[in-house]
Amino acid sequence: SGSRDEFALDDISITPYGAEASSEIQFSSIVLTATEGETATSYVVISEPADCSIEVSVDPSSTASASDYEFTSPLVLDFSSGGDAFLSFDIITNDDALVEPSETIVLKLMNVTGGCTIGFGDTFTLHVLDNDATTPTVVDIADITTEDANGVAESIGEYVEIIGTVYGINLADDGGLDFYIIDETSGINVFSIGDDLGYTLASGDELKVVGFIDQHNGLTRIIPESIIILSIGNSAPSSETFISIDESIESLYVHPNNNVIVNDPEDWLGDGSTFFVTVSNGDATFKLMIHQNLSYSNWTYEEFISSGASEDFFVMGIMSQNDSSSPYFDGYTLIPMFDYDFSFTHSLHGLSNNIEIALFPNPVLESLQLRCSVVIESVEIYNAIGESFGNNKPLAFESSIDVQYLLPGMYIAKITTKQGITTSTFIKQ
Repeated sequence: SGSRDEFALDDISITPYGAEASSEIQFSSIVLTATEGETATSYVVISEPADCSIEVSVDPSSTASASDYEFTSPLVLDFSSGGDAFLSFDIITNDDALVEPSETIVLKLMNVTGGCTIGFGDTFTLHVLDNDATTPTVVDIADITTEDANGVAESIGEYVEIIGTVYGINLADDGGLDFYIIDETSGINVFSIGDDLGYTLASGDELKVVGFIDQHNGLTRIIPESIIILSIGNSAPSSETFISIDESIESLYVHPNNNVIVNDPEDWLGDGSTFFVTVSNGDATFKLMIHQNLSYSNWTYEEFISSGASEDFFVMGIMSQNDSSSPYFDGYTLIPMFDYDFSFTHSLHGLSNNIEIALFPNPVLESLQLRCSVVIESVEIYNAIGESFGNNKPLAFESSIDVQYLLPGMYIAKITTKQGITTSTFIKQ
């Protein structure tokens, strides 16, 4: 018998325990908007710089023709270990004389090499808006906020003129515009990057806005070309009640059907910055923005709830949306614009649960404001030992009470309506 000296060797790869996952490459932003003749810059980012390359290619789902823009497809981007974490490229849109609807240029990441992987943001869409329309279409806001079955705005690219009243503040921090207007039919976000068009925002301004309809992460918005102030000092809209959250209340001034609580108090930063907390009330769960413009952004969670002696509170605000993927039915965020969009429930005596009363500001220095969904018959002010400081009879839905003569301390407002009586505490500074 003989012997065999040869042996078989299989291909074996060894992955060290605890080895880092491969670097992910994706678009930094999945949607941009440009007007004909403009150049759009997009960025591709890598989670950890590595020696990898990737192709950026035009997707067949694009509606713009090749003559509408300049972009070499496929474009190869090369990352390197220790190099930049992002690479940019330009798409040049061509100006023409045709009046046409908005078009899209859709780009996909593909054919990655070097051991990297493609991340979630593998698709980028550039909306190209026409600049040849000379006369905007005059519409109600509800006419341009309809959406398809996936939550995509059906009016993207339309050149329109709308009239609405501002509620809230300018949320932009780049010198641009980011605010909301509401008419009798609906509401919409007004958004401009780095350009305020010479407009200084004031809540209550009635505006005529001309521009193109756009959408970002599910939020329908108008990119303004011009803003004209028609009147100032208009009343705030009445807030609408919601039980569940859907597209029908996007960009409207709304409130949940009952009080909410903060799900995780540790999310309440209270450091003067803008932060987000998740709140719920049994029927709905959603994010709440605590903007740095609010006094409460400087309060700890304990200080906040102690102002109402309860962990649950009533809140109103504009319902916004930030959903990064289609279908756009998530990412809803309620944005209270002012301190008085918050109120706390105190002792109720025969007052129906569906009656809304807001008392603000609290603490107060000079003027105490009351807002009620039914007519206020009288408001009596008492101190902690029961001494009365006057009886106001506004017979109106709103009332302003001069309290600057009161000494600092805690007081009780006894509010009487035909539906019952409620008492609410406030602090005089």
